[in-house]
Amino acid sequence: MGGDEFAVIVSSERANARATFLAEDLLEALRRPVTFKGRILDTRASIGLATYPHHGADASELLKNADIALYAAKSFGRGGFTTYVPSMGNTLRKRASAIATVREAIAQHRLETHYQPKVDLRSRRVIGYEALLRLRDDEGGLIPAHAIDQAFEDIELARQIGDTMFERVANDVRHWQDARLPVGKIALNASAAEFRAGDFAPRLLQKLRRAELSPELFEIEVAETVLAGRGTDYVATALADLADAGLCVALDEFGTGASSLAQLKRLPFHSIKIDRTFVETLEDDNADQAIIRAIVGLADGLGLGTTAVGVETLGQMDALHKLGCNVGQGKLLGLPTPAHAVGMATGSPFVRT
Repeated sequence: MGGDEFAVIVSSERANARATFLAEDLLEALRRPVTFKGRILDTRASIGLATYPHHGADASELLKNADIALYAAKSFGRGGFTTYVPSMGNTLRKRASAIATVREAIAQHRLETHYQPKVDLRSRRVIGYEALLRLRDDEGGLIPAHAIDQAFEDIELARQIGDTMFERVANDVRHWQDARLPVGKIALNASAAEFRAGDFAPRLLQKLRRAELSPELFEIEVAETVLAGRGTDYVATALADLADAGLCVALDEFGTGASSLAQLKRLPFHSIKIDRTFVETLEDDNADQAIIRAIVGLADGLGLGTTAVGVETLGQMDALHKLGCNVGQGKLLGLPTPAHAVGMATGSPFVRT
């Protein structure tokens, strides 16, 4: 059913009991080490169970509820199995719904890439863009980004989204280069699931070579929460490989996650993105001003740039500039726009509209 997901159908009058025994047997078998090309690999699986007619009256409902149980098993620590119960709650149902929504949108080619400008707060000129995922619903409207966040927890789907996004971005960058439009660096977001696949950096660099695009044209943004989750070794290795190849690396949502200053020193970051929560009340809150001043001082001491996210007023922009922040991004400075509108404002002075 996917790159790392499959289904088993058990047909029996005692299907519920048989499925439980089968789940235990499967997990035990998959825990055994596997030798591959001279290396010993540890493998694990998570299993979700749903039984007819208690958990669904048809195949579609059974599969959906088995999927919900699967994500519950993963959230409980992985390597086990869970039987569906209605009380698993809205969170798991929303996750399953988000995954289904994104899969359908990709299959129907309703995924779009929009670009939000980044503005130098000293010169007030556009210096680059961040590529953002946008999905359209059946009626052509945009699906709110927060509605599909949980879809990125699925490794296979996260890779599909990342592949599709990069293909679109690479085509756009190639078009801008052919048109001699100086768009600056294009920032791409990378999810935790993409890093957990273990091959994020080599796959991305291979795509750049195939597209005949220089790594120096791109920046990878990693949310601070990615550094605090599972697979941090994969993240560290991937970021080091990307930085060595010439990509810039930015730490996103700084100050909101659980990463340590030791990671900031250890990992090859080139810039820090100051989260919008510190920018929203910047004009009136002395504490936010002190926090941003401290972040900018820390970045300067480490030789890193700073970008403030969520700039919506001239007062915020002026305050950030006075506090020493290099770059701003937000509604005031430019909304996300389709690819055909990119490049027209790059390098031009910021104009409030």
